[in-house]
Amino acid sequence: MLLYVVIKLLTNNTEFLTVEKKDLPKYADDQVATQHNQLINSQQSLSLIQKRIFYLAIKQIKKGDKDYKRYYIDLTDLVPGTSQDIYHRVANEVEEIMAKIVRYSGEMNGRETVIRLNLISKVEHIKGTGQIYVDLHPDIRDMLIDLKRYFTRVPVVELIACRSTYGQRLYELLYQFADTGIRLMSVEELREKLNLQNKYENFAHLRTYVLEQAQKDVEKHTNMNFSWEEIKAKKGRKIERLIFDIEVKDPEQVEMDFSTPSVDMSKHKTLQKNLREICGFSDSNVKKVLRHLEEYTDDKQVFQQLVHKTEIRIMDGKNGNAQPVNNPEAWALNLFDKTISNFNA
Repeated sequence: MLLYVVIKLLTNNTEFLTVEKKDLPKYADDQVATQHNQLINSQQSLSLIQKRIFYLAIKQIKKGDKDYKRYYIDLTDLVPGTSQDIYHRVANEVEEIMAKIVRYSGEMNGRETVIRLNLISKVEHIKGTGQIYVDLHPDIRDMLIDLKRYFTRVPVVELIACRSTYGQRLYELLYQFADTGIRLMSVEELREKLNLQNKYENFAHLRTYVLEQAQKDVEKHTNMNFSWEEIKAKKGRKIERLIFDIEVKDPEQVEMDFSTPSVDMSKHKTLQKNLREICGFSDSNVKKVLRHLEEYTDDKQVFQQLVHKTEIRIMDGKNGNAQPVNNPEAWALNLFDKTISNFNA
């Protein structure tokens, strides 16, 4: 199937590009976040973790749903650090996301308007964990529920794999046009979508610190490759437009904890309890131990001995017989790594 794309460049000519429509990789409904194109193209300022929260919530909306539900999200594997680091980071992120809005242009009675919408109406955070319950805001219901046209299904595992906010935004903005392989944007439009109106005003800086960094991130961590052509103004040397060339490959395994096979949490309950209560382990690090035991069952006794050794060392620190252990989780992980072969802390 051929799709005719008309691109009016900043010259006196209009270029007609004949583009072959591409077949995109197939994803199951529970692997994608479906949203109206207006929402994808809105002006946003979400952080890396906030975008992950939003996408993990909307991916749970099922075809045929007529209204929202409460959406459970476990961010343990998606936020780096120890259990306390994760808890405080998640607490800060959910506090900030409540105040975040998106903006896009509208029209009323023939006059241009600016529409502002909230994303989240309520977040409930389980204290001491990375687990949250999210209620999406009614403002954006029509952009997420029962969509018939003008929507894009973005693969969540790919977007979440991005390590930068600009990588995330470029991935979803370009994925909207992945079936044609081409997207045209003015530099001004790109700045607005990335909320960069007052930053990197020199295009060379925008290229270096935004486009090139996003390109490296997306190409390293997702199934997309992209490049761009810079189009100058009719007069002068100013770069005014960009034509993105987009290629999406069949999905590959993403190197993140959440994409690994699930762990049977019903096993080794006593060891799990001790890892959490004595060593202060996060869910992510408990899962690392359980994954190791799936392959090296005989190491269970060694783990138990090392947990006991950690407990004694913590008590010695509290009693003044040794230096205090300020971070039991890091101390125990280091001990496991040095003692148990094939354990990757």
